[in-house]
Amino acid sequence: IILEDINDNTPTFQETEVNITLAESVDESQEILLDGARDPDVGLNTVQSYELVPDNGMFELNVMNNQDGQADLGLIVKHQLDRETKSTFNVEIIAKDGGTPPKTGTARIQIFVQDVNDNPPQFVSKLFEETVKESVPLFAPILRLVATDSDSGVNSELSYSFTSRTPASIKEYIKIDEATGDVIPIKQFDYESENLFRFFVQVDDKGTPSKKDQAEVKIFIEDVNDNGPTVNINLPPSGTQLLEDADIGSFIAHVSVSDNDAGSNGAISCNIPDGHFLLNKFSDSSYNYKIVLKESLDFEKSAKHLINVTCHDEGVPVKYGSSSFTLTVSDVNDNRPVFQNPEYILTFMENNNVGDTVFKISADDKDSGLNAKVSYEKLDDPDMLFSLESNTGLVKANKIFDREITKSATFKVRAKDFGNPPLTSTVNVLVLIGDENDNAPKFSQPHFSYSVLENKPIGTSISMLNVTDLDSDANSKLLFTLTGNPRVEDYFSIDSTTGLIRTAKVFNREKESKFEMSIHVEDAGNRNFKDDTEVTIYILDENDNNPIINYPNANNNTIYVPYTKPAGTIAAIIEAHDLDIDDNGELTYNIQQGNKNKVFFMNPRSGEIVISRTLSLEDSMEYRLMIAVQDNG
Repeated sequence: IILEDINDNTPTFQETEVNITLAESVDESQEILLDGARDPDVGLNTVQSYELVPDNGMFELNVMNNQDGQADLGLIVKHQLDRETKSTFNVEIIAKDGGTPPKTGTARIQIFVQDVNDNPPQFVSKLFEETVKESVPLFAPILRLVATDSDSGVNSELSYSFTSRTPASIKEYIKIDEATGDVIPIKQFDYESENLFRFFVQVDDKGTPSKKDQAEVKIFIEDVNDNGPTVNINLPPSGTQLLEDADIGSFIAHVSVSDNDAGSNGAISCNIPDGHFLLNKFSDSSYNYKIVLKESLDFEKSAKHLINVTCHDEGVPVKYGSSSFTLTVSDVNDNRPVFQNPEYILTFMENNNVGDTVFKISADDKDSGLNAKVSYEKLDDPDMLFSLESNTGLVKANKIFDREITKSATFKVRAKDFGNPPLTSTVNVLVLIGDENDNAPKFSQPHFSYSVLENKPIGTSISMLNVTDLDSDANSKLLFTLTGNPRVEDYFSIDSTTGLIRTAKVFNREKESKFEMSIHVEDAGNRNFKDDTEVTIYILDENDNNPIINYPNANNNTIYVPYTKPAGTIAAIIEAHDLDIDDNGELTYNIQQGNKNKVFFMNPRSGEIVISRTLSLEDSMEYRLMIAVQDNG
């Protein structure tokens, strides 16, 4: 039995992903050997051909068939490699069998081009230039050298340095950072000594062998304004004193200024901050000035002035110079004495001793020396109530004061300085005589009479006692009490501080119509100061009682009158009374009903019932008279 093969296997590479590293310096036609594909099928069904994709690149495929039917492969370098141009390549080798349909297998090849130090570093410029000021800070980069290297890895690592022929005078001022290429000053430049640093630098890579490049460096040093103005002040023989009333424009001192720089660095401007003074320039072509007085001086505000002449140039940065001296201001008598108060109002207690100090007056003078010394003089005290010490300002009493007689006193004080001519000021003084508790209270009369209506509610005010105390309010506080008859306190009260009498009960005049009492008053500050008075209080009548008819009454209310009685005969007298008095107790009588044919007439005052006319038999009958009695309250 012969078994025939069918194409049931795919060509397979032992490694389907292959990485190869080649140095970029590898020779053209260099061949890299690879294993071919395996296919278990036989005959036409096994591997028949290989294909390189792409086939038009840097590589070509060499197929080497072996006697066992397998093949070895060779990947041939067709052209010179250059890592800087292309560093990786990707190709595929495809194995194809002869079956129907054919089967294929693929191996992917990645080729890495390894760098060799075949490129020298190159400066980006053959000349590096920089301009810096001579005052540039030390150890701060002023320029960076820049170079490139197309290689990679260690072959592209660069190192910067001076060339071997660089003089030591350059290296004294400058160093180069090997790693960064920074050019760094290590000693301060001086434009006046050296204004250009010219040298050559070198860059080396770290490949083997090392490659290098060179470039020129020029550092221009720029001048800076490193000299300030110098100020010299020349004082006059009179020195540094000036009267405070010196005229505006008065000469004070000469000033000369210089600057060693030139151009704008040597152009000078000057001023004096104190506005009292002015710098006048002698001419536009020089820096010579004179200091003169611009504003009036005032010794009292400032006895000394620091005159500071400050100058600056026009350089960048600006430089300053200054010089100063102290001007002493001499005092003139231009200030009057000024009292501490615009007027003096004070209190001095009565019952003093002669010579007691009333107060001390004081005035200040802003001048100095004799111009500030002050004496005092009393004016407008015709009664010579006070004395004044001229040198101390002490005011003393010349008499014993009684506030109840003299409540206040006024005078003036004049202050005068010792200047030439002297200046004066005047102030008004008001002395209020303070009260002492030296007077007893006094009732205005020994006996007071008051009245109050009966039936008034408790607490009704009757009157306030009139009492005087010549002392002032604080010393005239009084205490009032009811004295004598304790019974009176049941009927009346008195305010202990004001002396106001009030009712303590509701009164009935018909029971009690008059009260007698004593009132005592004391000075609250001195119980030995006191007085007494008598008070009578009358209870006034109020119409609070109705008239009472005594006759007729329930037991006796009938009278008999013959009709033969003539007109004018008193038939009866009505008897009535009222507990009230005066108008309230005065009665009026009248017949209200029953006086038929007006047989009777009633006397309204006496209460007499009188036959009013001649009677006849026809008038004989019973008359029921309704009698009314009314008071006049």
